[in-house]
Amino acid sequence: MNLTTYVYRALGQWIHNARVIGRAGRRGGFDLIVGDETYEVVVAYVLGLRVMPDVPYVMMYDFWGVDTRTSSLFERLGAWGLNLIWAQQQRITSRGDNAALFIGEPTDIADRRFGLFLPNRRRCAKSRLIFLSYMLTFSPASLPPKDRLRAELGYGPSPLIICTVGGTVVGRELLELCGQAYPLASARLPGLRLVLVCGPRIEPDRLKVPNGVEKRGLVPDLYRHFAAADLVVTQGGGTTTLELIALRVPFLFFPVKGQAEQELTIANRLARQKAGLRMSLAETTPTSLAADIILERLSRRTPSILTGG
Repeated sequence: MNLTTYVYRALGQWIHNARVIGRAGRRGGFDLIVGDETYEVVVAYVLGLRVMPDVPYVMMYDFWGVDTRTSSLFERLGAWGLNLIWAQQQRITSRGDNAALFIGEPTDIADRRFGLFLPNRRRCAKSRLIFLSYMLTFSPASLPPKDRLRAELGYGPSPLIICTVGGTVVGRELLELCGQAYPLASARLPGLRLVLVCGPRIEPDRLKVPNGVEKRGLVPDLYRHFAAADLVVTQGGGTTTLELIALRVPFLFFPVKGQAEQELTIANRLARQKAGLRMSLAETTPTSLAADIILERLSRRTPSILTGG
Protein backbone atom coordinates (compact mmCIF):
# COMPACT_ATOMS: atom_id res chain seq x y z
CA MET A 1 0.00 0.00 0.00
CA ASN A 2 2.20 2.79 -1.33
CA LEU A 3 0.93 6.18 -0.17
CA THR A 4 2.94 8.12 -2.76
CA THR A 5 1.48 6.12 -5.65
CA TYR A 6 -1.98 6.35 -4.14
CA VAL A 7 -1.88 10.14 -3.85
CA TYR A 8 -0.80 10.71 -7.45
CA ARG A 9 -3.49 8.36 -8.72
CA ALA A 10 -6.08 10.17 -6.59
CA LEU A 11 -5.05 13.77 -7.40
CA GLY A 12 -7.73 14.28 -10.03
CA GLN A 13 -10.43 13.09 -7.67
CA TRP A 14 -8.94 15.19 -4.87
CA ILE A 15 -9.33 18.36 -6.94
CA HIS A 16 -12.93 17.39 -7.64
CA ASN A 17 -13.53 16.74 -3.93
CA ALA A 18 -12.01 20.11 -2.99
CA ARG A 19 -14.40 21.90 -5.33
CA VAL A 20 -17.35 20.00 -3.85
CA ILE A 21 -16.25 20.98 -0.32
CA GLY A 22 -15.90 24.60 -1.45
CA ARG A 23 -19.36 24.69 -3.05
CA ALA A 24 -20.91 23.14 0.06
CA GLY A 25 -19.09 25.64 2.25
CA ARG A 26 -20.31 28.62 0.23
CA ARG A 27 -23.94 27.45 0.11
CA GLY A 28 -24.24 26.16 3.66
CA GLY A 29 -23.78 29.36 5.61
CA PHE A 30 -21.31 27.66 7.96
CA ASP A 31 -19.37 29.42 10.72
CA LEU A 32 -16.56 26.82 10.78
CA ILE A 33 -15.32 24.00 8.54
CA VAL A 34 -13.28 21.18 10.11
CA GLY A 35 -11.36 18.73 7.93
CA ASP A 36 -10.01 15.39 9.14
CA GLU A 37 -6.95 14.98 6.91
CA THR A 38 -8.73 16.74 4.04
CA TYR A 39 -5.54 17.01 2.01
CA GLU A 40 -7.67 17.80 -1.05
CA VAL A 41 -8.22 21.33 0.26
CA VAL A 42 -4.53 21.97 0.97
CA VAL A 43 -3.37 20.52 -2.35
CA ALA A 44 -5.92 22.54 -4.32
CA TYR A 45 -4.96 25.75 -2.53
CA VAL A 46 -1.20 25.24 -3.03
CA LEU A 47 -1.86 24.54 -6.72
CA GLY A 48 -3.59 27.93 -6.96
CA LEU A 49 -7.22 26.80 -6.85
CA ARG A 50 -9.03 29.02 -4.31
CA VAL A 51 -11.85 26.60 -3.64
CA MET A 52 -12.66 27.41 -0.01
CA PRO A 53 -15.12 30.13 1.05
CA ASP A 54 -14.13 32.88 3.46
CA VAL A 55 -14.99 30.69 6.48
CA PRO A 56 -12.57 29.62 9.24
CA TYR A 57 -11.08 26.24 8.31
CA VAL A 58 -9.40 23.81 10.72
CA MET A 59 -7.29 20.91 9.45
CA MET A 60 -6.52 17.86 11.62
CA TYR A 61 -3.47 15.61 11.14
CA ASP A 62 -1.98 12.60 12.87
CA PHE A 63 1.14 12.25 10.75
CA TRP A 64 3.34 14.77 8.99
CA GLY A 65 5.04 14.29 5.66
CA VAL A 66 5.37 11.49 3.14
CA ASP A 67 8.15 8.88 3.31
CA THR A 68 9.37 6.47 0.66
CA ARG A 69 9.28 2.73 1.28
CA THR A 70 11.21 1.60 -1.81
CA SER A 71 14.39 2.66 -3.63
CA SER A 72 12.41 3.65 -6.73
CA LEU A 73 13.57 6.97 -8.17
CA PHE A 74 9.99 7.68 -9.27
CA GLU A 75 8.71 7.22 -5.73
CA ARG A 76 11.46 9.39 -4.26
CA LEU A 77 10.75 12.22 -6.69
CA GLY A 78 7.03 11.80 -6.12
CA ALA A 79 7.43 11.96 -2.35
CA TRP A 80 9.61 15.08 -2.67
CA GLY A 81 6.87 16.77 -4.71
CA LEU A 82 4.22 15.87 -2.14
CA ASN A 83 6.42 17.08 0.70
CA LEU A 84 6.96 20.36 -1.16
CA ILE A 85 3.18 20.83 -1.02
CA TRP A 86 3.10 19.67 2.61
CA ALA A 87 5.71 22.23 3.60
CA GLN A 88 3.45 24.96 2.22
CA GLN A 89 0.24 23.92 3.96
CA GLN A 90 0.46 27.01 6.18
CA ARG A 91 -0.61 29.05 3.17
CA ILE A 92 -4.15 27.95 3.98
CA THR A 93 -4.05 26.77 7.62
CA SER A 94 -2.34 29.98 8.84
CA ARG A 95 -4.61 32.32 6.89
CA GLY A 96 -7.02 34.44 8.94
CA ASP A 97 -8.75 32.38 11.63
CA ASN A 98 -7.69 29.07 10.09
CA ALA A 99 -5.68 26.56 12.13
CA ALA A 100 -3.97 23.16 11.97
CA LEU A 101 -4.25 20.57 14.76
CA PHE A 102 -2.03 17.55 15.32
CA ILE A 103 -3.37 14.55 17.23
CA GLY A 104 -0.16 13.41 18.86
CA GLU A 105 3.07 14.88 20.16
CA PRO A 106 6.08 16.57 18.52
CA THR A 107 8.13 13.37 18.95
CA ASP A 108 5.70 11.66 16.56
CA ILE A 109 7.15 13.82 13.79
CA ALA A 110 10.54 12.94 12.34
CA ASP A 111 13.31 15.38 13.25
CA ARG A 112 14.57 15.66 9.68
CA ARG A 113 13.91 17.58 6.50
CA PHE A 114 10.87 17.02 4.32
CA GLY A 115 13.43 16.55 1.57
CA LEU A 116 16.32 18.21 -0.22
CA PHE A 117 16.10 22.03 0.09
CA LEU A 118 12.91 21.67 2.20
CA PRO A 119 12.51 22.64 5.89
CA ASN A 120 12.90 20.42 8.95
CA ARG A 121 9.62 18.61 9.64
CA ARG A 122 9.52 18.82 13.43
CA ARG A 123 10.62 22.45 13.61
CA CYS A 124 8.14 23.33 10.90
CA ALA A 125 5.35 21.52 12.74
CA LYS A 126 6.13 23.16 16.09
CA SER A 127 5.75 26.59 14.53
CA ARG A 128 2.53 25.80 12.66
CA LEU A 129 0.54 23.15 14.53
CA ILE A 130 -1.44 23.02 17.74
CA PHE A 131 -0.55 19.71 19.41
CA LEU A 132 -3.45 17.96 21.13
CA SER A 133 -1.57 14.89 22.40
CA TYR A 134 -3.52 11.60 22.26
CA MET A 135 -7.27 11.37 22.59
CA LEU A 136 -9.72 8.59 23.40
CA THR A 137 -13.48 8.47 22.99
CA PHE A 138 -13.85 6.65 26.30
CA SER A 139 -12.41 6.53 29.80
CA PRO A 140 -10.70 3.21 30.64
CA ALA A 141 -11.56 3.78 34.32
CA SER A 142 -15.27 3.78 33.47
CA LEU A 143 -15.25 0.18 32.22
CA PRO A 144 -16.52 -2.57 34.54
CA PRO A 145 -14.21 -5.33 35.86
CA LYS A 146 -13.08 -7.76 33.19
CA ASP A 147 -15.19 -10.71 34.29
CA ARG A 148 -18.34 -8.59 34.36
CA LEU A 149 -17.50 -7.00 31.01
CA ARG A 150 -17.03 -10.44 29.47
CA ALA A 151 -20.42 -11.53 30.74
CA GLU A 152 -22.06 -8.39 29.34
CA LEU A 153 -20.52 -9.04 25.91
CA GLY A 154 -21.39 -12.73 25.87
CA TYR A 155 -17.91 -14.09 26.49
CA GLY A 156 -17.13 -16.73 29.08
CA PRO A 157 -13.99 -17.28 31.15
CA SER A 158 -12.09 -19.06 28.34
CA PRO A 159 -9.09 -17.39 26.69
CA LEU A 160 -10.19 -14.78 24.17
CA ILE A 161 -8.25 -13.47 21.16
CA ILE A 162 -9.56 -10.71 18.92
CA CYS A 163 -8.14 -9.98 15.47
CA THR A 164 -9.18 -6.69 13.90
CA VAL A 165 -8.07 -4.83 10.78
CA GLY A 166 -9.93 -1.52 10.91
CA GLY A 167 -11.84 -0.01 8.03
CA THR A 168 -9.91 -1.18 4.96
CA VAL A 169 -9.92 -4.31 2.79
CA VAL A 170 -6.15 -4.77 2.96
CA GLY A 171 -6.43 -6.71 6.22
CA ARG A 172 -8.11 -9.79 4.79
CA GLU A 173 -4.84 -11.73 4.64
CA LEU A 174 -4.16 -11.05 8.32
CA LEU A 175 -7.66 -12.18 9.31
CA GLU A 176 -7.23 -15.42 7.38
CA LEU A 177 -3.77 -15.99 8.86
CA CYS A 178 -5.25 -15.75 12.36
CA GLY A 179 -8.01 -18.12 11.34
CA GLN A 180 -5.51 -20.67 10.03
CA ALA A 181 -3.60 -20.49 13.31
CA TYR A 182 -6.72 -21.19 15.35
CA PRO A 183 -6.84 -25.03 15.12
CA LEU A 184 -3.18 -25.24 16.11
CA ALA A 185 -3.67 -22.95 19.11
CA SER A 186 -7.00 -24.40 20.23
CA ALA A 187 -5.51 -27.89 20.28
CA ARG A 188 -3.45 -26.73 23.26
CA LEU A 189 -6.01 -24.29 24.61
CA PRO A 190 -9.38 -26.03 24.87
CA GLY A 191 -12.19 -23.50 24.81
CA LEU A 192 -10.09 -20.81 23.08
CA ARG A 193 -12.24 -18.22 21.33
CA LEU A 194 -10.97 -16.36 18.29
CA VAL A 195 -13.07 -13.46 17.05
CA LEU A 196 -12.28 -11.90 13.67
CA VAL A 197 -13.58 -8.33 13.35
CA CYS A 198 -13.79 -7.58 9.64
CA GLY A 199 -14.94 -3.98 9.83
CA PRO A 200 -17.22 -2.31 7.27
CA ARG A 201 -15.51 -3.38 4.03
CA ILE A 202 -14.72 -7.10 4.37
CA GLU A 203 -17.60 -9.55 4.16
CA PRO A 204 -17.21 -12.06 7.00
CA ASP A 205 -18.76 -14.92 5.03
CA ARG A 206 -16.09 -14.65 2.33
CA LEU A 207 -13.19 -15.30 4.70
CA LYS A 208 -11.51 -18.68 4.27
CA VAL A 209 -11.14 -19.80 7.87
CA PRO A 210 -11.72 -23.09 9.74
CA ASN A 211 -14.84 -23.97 11.68
CA GLY A 212 -14.90 -22.63 15.20
CA VAL A 213 -13.59 -19.19 14.26
CA GLU A 214 -16.10 -16.42 14.97
CA LYS A 215 -16.52 -13.79 12.26
CA ARG A 216 -18.11 -10.40 12.74
CA GLY A 217 -18.54 -7.31 10.60
CA LEU A 218 -18.55 -3.82 12.05
CA VAL A 219 -18.58 -3.98 15.88
CA PRO A 220 -19.79 -0.85 17.73
CA ASP A 221 -17.72 0.16 20.77
CA LEU A 222 -14.99 -2.27 19.82
CA TYR A 223 -12.82 -0.97 22.67
CA ARG A 224 -15.09 -2.82 25.12
CA HIS A 225 -14.26 -6.09 23.36
CA PHE A 226 -10.57 -5.16 23.47
CA ALA A 227 -10.84 -4.65 27.23
CA ALA A 228 -12.38 -8.12 27.57
CA ALA A 229 -9.68 -9.85 25.49
CA ASP A 230 -6.52 -11.61 26.63
CA LEU A 231 -4.71 -10.74 23.40
CA VAL A 232 -5.43 -8.64 20.30
CA VAL A 233 -3.93 -9.06 16.84
CA THR A 234 -4.20 -6.01 14.61
CA GLN A 235 -2.60 -3.94 11.89
CA GLY A 236 -0.60 -0.82 12.73
CA GLY A 237 -3.50 1.59 12.96
CA GLY A 238 -3.00 4.59 15.22
CA THR A 239 -6.40 4.61 16.93
CA THR A 240 -6.57 0.87 17.58
CA THR A 241 -3.07 0.65 19.05
CA LEU A 242 -3.67 3.76 21.16
CA GLU A 243 -6.82 2.20 22.64
CA LEU A 244 -4.97 -1.03 23.40
CA ILE A 245 -2.21 0.86 25.20
CA ALA A 246 -4.75 2.75 27.28
CA LEU A 247 -6.56 -0.49 28.14
CA ARG A 248 -3.26 -2.28 28.95
CA VAL A 249 -4.16 -5.19 26.68
CA PRO A 250 -1.22 -7.03 25.07
CA PHE A 251 -1.24 -6.97 21.30
CA LEU A 252 0.61 -8.03 18.18
CA PHE A 253 0.62 -5.53 15.33
CA PHE A 254 1.31 -6.09 11.64
CA PRO A 255 2.00 -2.76 9.87
CA VAL A 256 0.69 -2.74 6.31
CA LYS A 257 3.71 -3.24 4.03
CA GLY A 258 4.63 -0.10 2.13
CA GLN A 259 2.29 2.09 4.21
CA ALA A 260 4.70 4.69 5.55
CA GLU A 261 2.43 5.94 8.32
CA GLN A 262 2.06 2.48 9.85
CA GLU A 263 5.60 1.26 9.16
CA LEU A 264 7.33 4.41 10.39
CA THR A 265 5.21 6.95 12.29
CA ILE A 266 3.06 4.56 14.32
CA ALA A 267 5.62 1.77 14.65
CA ASN A 268 8.21 4.24 15.97
CA ARG A 269 5.67 5.65 18.44
CA LEU A 270 4.90 2.16 19.74
CA ALA A 271 8.63 1.41 20.02
CA ARG A 272 9.13 4.57 22.11
CA GLN A 273 6.24 3.57 24.34
CA LYS A 274 7.42 -0.07 24.47
CA ALA A 275 3.96 -1.22 23.51
CA GLY A 276 2.90 -4.19 21.42
CA LEU A 277 4.98 -6.72 19.53
CA ARG A 278 5.76 -5.80 15.94
CA MET A 279 5.21 -8.58 13.42
CA SER A 280 5.71 -9.10 9.70
CA LEU A 281 2.94 -10.68 7.69
CA ALA A 282 5.41 -12.03 5.13
CA GLU A 283 7.47 -13.77 7.82
CA THR A 284 4.64 -15.20 9.93
CA THR A 285 3.08 -18.61 9.34
CA PRO A 286 0.01 -20.11 11.02
CA THR A 287 2.34 -22.42 12.96
CA SER A 288 4.58 -19.63 14.25
CA LEU A 289 1.61 -17.43 15.07
CA ALA A 290 -0.08 -20.22 17.03
CA ALA A 291 2.83 -21.91 18.79
CA ASP A 292 5.53 -19.30 19.14
CA ILE A 293 3.44 -16.17 19.53
CA ILE A 294 -0.17 -16.64 20.62
CA LEU A 295 0.50 -19.43 23.10
CA GLU A 296 3.58 -17.75 24.50
CA ARG A 297 1.87 -14.39 24.92
CA LEU A 298 -1.28 -15.90 26.39
CA SER A 299 0.61 -18.08 28.84
CA ARG A 300 2.61 -15.02 29.94
CA ARG A 301 -0.63 -13.10 30.41
CA THR A 302 -2.56 -15.93 32.13
CA PRO A 303 -0.10 -18.61 33.29
CA SER A 304 -2.82 -21.07 34.31
CA ILE A 305 -4.54 -21.41 30.95
CA LEU A 306 -2.04 -23.94 29.56
CA THR A 307 -2.40 -26.21 32.57
CA GLY A 308 -6.14 -25.98 33.05
CA GLY A 309 -5.67 -24.49 36.53
